[in-house]
Amino acid sequence: MIKFTAKELEELQQTAEETMQDSCIVGLRSVTFDSLGDEIETWSGGAEIFCGVDLNPNPKIYGDLFNELKFDGIVRLPTGTVVLEDSKVTITKRFGVAVNGRSYKINTPVISGASAVYAGIMIMEP
Repeated sequence: MIKFTAKELEELQQTAEETMQDSCIVGLRSVTFDSLGDEIETWSGGAEIFCGVDLNPNPKIYGDLFNELKFDGIVRLPTGTVVLEDSKVTITKRFGVAVNGRSYKINTPVISGASAVYAGIMIMEP
């Protein structure tokens, strides 16, 4: 395993965040039940943050990170971002331009790397 100094880690994280050209809101899932016992799913949204969205992921780049899992793209989030395997990510800007706010559900394990947090995403139906 490669060991980085604190300064090297800081530089890796800074470089990763500088290359995140999109903006997202991470929603954390919570479930309640109505009087009939049916599940009601709600999402608590945080603040808009920088992220990197790759909707055409190249297996050569990501390798075995998400081997044999079906997903529509990969999201990169700043280190320390709270995101769970049942969270959703709403894209608010692509390359700095406001977009319609399409939501994606995290559908792979969340991987915390040295410079960013990675997860596979799948389009959520409206």
